[in-house]
Amino acid sequence: MCSRDYRHNCRLLYDVNCRGCFMIGSVGELGHLSPNRGKRIDSLDALRGIAIVSVVLFHYTYRWGPLDPDKFDLYHFQNNTGAFALGWIGVELFFVVSGFVIFMTLERCLSWGDFTLRRISRLYPPYLLGMILTFLFTTLFGPPQFHSTISDLAAGLSMASPYLWHGWVDGVYWSLLVELKFYFWICLLYFAFRARFMIAWLGFCLITVALPLLPHIPGQSLLLGEYAPYFFAGMAYYLRFKREALDWQSGALLAFAIISYVELWHSKGVAVHALVLTIAALFELLLTDRLNWMRSLQLHRIGQVSYSLYLIHQFIGVTMIGWLNRISLLNGIPAVAIVVALMVATAFAMYHWVEEPSHRRMRQWAMARLRLRAFPS
Repeated sequence: MCSRDYRHNCRLLYDVNCRGCFMIGSVGELGHLSPNRGKRIDSLDALRGIAIVSVVLFHYTYRWGPLDPDKFDLYHFQNNTGAFALGWIGVELFFVVSGFVIFMTLERCLSWGDFTLRRISRLYPPYLLGMILTFLFTTLFGPPQFHSTISDLAAGLSMASPYLWHGWVDGVYWSLLVELKFYFWICLLYFAFRARFMIAWLGFCLITVALPLLPHIPGQSLLLGEYAPYFFAGMAYYLRFKREALDWQSGALLAFAIISYVELWHSKGVAVHALVLTIAALFELLLTDRLNWMRSLQLHRIGQVSYSLYLIHQFIGVTMIGWLNRISLLNGIPAVAIVVALMVATAFAMYHWVEEPSHRRMRQWAMARLRLRAFPS
């Protein structure tokens, strides 16, 4: 008769072979996704697509133009527009998606080492390539505002440049540091407390909500700061997706998300609040399986390459728009459309040749490791 550990390891190996993921605890805890639930997971890519489109249009039409408070004009548009002045909210949508996906990923990891390897293999290779491409391009062709130094590039290898007293090679990389903080805290508490993780995490939420009331306490920059409500909300949506109901844990996470949002974002203005409510509405549609129509818009395709696109789009793309806008026939929408097409094509190449292969190699390593656990020599 097989031992319990042997049966457990066999089921883990089966899960990795069949679903390409890790599970912790019971393999059947999430169960095989039904076709409808699989479509809802696919809809997360459509939400990523919305997020990256809004961020790209913000950077390509507003952030580096004269209507932005910084008053730069790197575009040279004949007519400037503020239509996408709030496109930066797409980054907050990314954070909600991350809260959902990272919580799901943790439940499929064997250990903190497995989780760390998954994140490194997914994030670091395209980040390294994107940072080097941006550094070379902006050094050779970019305006002075986009220049960085070799020491900035070296500090960027850490994905934590401000803590090394350096600037980012591309300004969009700031959000990666916020993501890393989230990964650190959720991974630490998940594997330290295991079955009591939700109690520990709700304690973390309480601390996060309380600390802004005590601004003199040091070290707050190491927490999630003003972006906490978005990660909390994403985690709550995942629990509702997994359990197909609103229970006390998902309800508590949503409550902390709302409290911290009101605490930290109350002064942002009606338009921002309306967009945040739109994000919440999109996730409600996701949970009720009413986002499948987005597939016809191909947003899920853009969402699949959103990370690579995010890494390369800003400084390189804005520089190119400035070039094209000097040609009168291309000034405005044609220049933006050409650059968007070039950046999306480059992102697809990065995804297929760098991002996906590195993740696939990690999965192969994990399968080999689980075979050793299931069938030790």
